[in-house]
Amino acid sequence: MKAKDGISADAALFVGRLLTAGGISKLARELGVSPASISMKLSRLEQLLGVVLVSRSSSRWEPTPQGMVIGRAGLALEAELTAVRDWSSGGALEREWVRVCAPTGLARYVIGDILVDFSRQHPDVGLSVRFENAVDDLIQKEVDISLRVADSPPKSMIAHRLFSIPYVLCAAPGLLVQHRDIEHPLQLEETPFVGAEFVGKHHRVSGQHEHSKESVDLYITPTLQVSEFNVVKQATVQGIGFAFLPVYMVQEELRDGSLRELFTDWRFHPYGDSVFLLRLRERYVGPAVMQLSAFIRAECARREIPATR
Repeated sequence: MKAKDGISADAALFVGRLLTAGGISKLARELGVSPASISMKLSRLEQLLGVVLVSRSSSRWEPTPQGMVIGRAGLALEAELTAVRDWSSGGALEREWVRVCAPTGLARYVIGDILVDFSRQHPDVGLSVRFENAVDDLIQKEVDISLRVADSPPKSMIAHRLFSIPYVLCAAPGLLVQHRDIEHPLQLEETPFVGAEFVGKHHRVSGQHEHSKESVDLYITPTLQVSEFNVVKQATVQGIGFAFLPVYMVQEELRDGSLRELFTDWRFHPYGDSVFLLRLRERYVGPAVMQLSAFIRAECARREIPATR
């Protein structure tokens, strides 16, 4: 089915860049993304327009006449945009927007203050923030900077490790009274749990004693499984179940006694243990993206983020 409103400017720019690159794989390498994501975007655009833009086979890649028309329009549009940017840089100040994606818990307890400080110091840069963790394709999601919790970053993007995340096993005092006989981590398999899907397969959580180096594998199925850590924390405070929570989220609750930590000599690995800043390569992002990226990295290094117990 053809698009009723015609082709968008972004779509024309995409086709123009595809023609300039000379192929799906080449454009993917230039943008630092997977060829599959470029191919998927092209297929969706062709389906939307109802025309084939590129003839592709195992041995040949060639734009169709329709693809050439749209691609040339995209190249002309990009040239005009470049001219406008060049003009605006020498004239009136123009606001540049940066699209940021971050998990809600991380944004609330750590990154939010950094973004506010950046906006205060750089009023010429606009920030558009969305809350999501599993962003694998910045182009498809239309994101400039993604802050992601993971063990290792995707290889298709530029990644900067910001800090590590220790997790604490905690529970409400009332729940601990009900399970006062727990003396070893393996007994946790029979207790109610709250949390997101664990890193390990089949709900497996690994743990190691800090001194004896004893290791355990816990097989836990949360009775309340939710990916939003603010909800996990609230449910844990209310005594719904035990939970592994990031240290930075529960500092106050551990101090005032509304949550208590268990097995303080053990280190558990339930989720990703690091926060990464992800972005595309320098040549494909604007100055404001690089400016914000450097600011976040510097502030994370400078501030006392509660990454230790």
